[in-house]
Amino acid sequence: MIRRYFLRFLFGLIFVVCFSGKSFCSPADDVVNVYKSYLREKNACATYDDYERVSKKYASREKLARMRLPKMKNNPDALKASMFSVIQATIFSLSELEVEKVDFKEDTATMRYSRKLHPELIGEATLVKEGGSWKIETDSLKTR
Repeated sequence: MIRRYFLRFLFGLIFVVCFSGKSFCSPADDVVNVYKSYLREKNACATYDDYERVSKKYASREKLARMRLPKMKNNPDALKASMFSVIQATIFSLSELEVEKVDFKEDTATMRYSRKLHPELIGEATLVKEGGSWKIETDSLKTR
């Protein structure tokens, strides 16, 4: 009984340390965890409005300005549905993600990753520090 509570406490402590804003994890782990959280929430989206909410949570101010998300509010539901089907085509499972490298330059981190099911593809996500949190600036996928 005590062992079970101790293990719960230990895992809870590890979770808090690794996923809180003030963590003892490496900066690279912080960047990877933000990207994984983004993928997890993006995969759970069922509508364009869900995707918009996730984008606003994880995207940098500059990326949001480039995406022009507010303009979609005035578009008919059919257009939102077709846009969301295009977005869904770019979504991949978190289990496919294989982080190869994370580089830092001042308040910018560049994460290079590959997809286990499509090793011919290589991804690169650039994250910037905004208000103490990592936000996604760019995310691209190309063939090797």
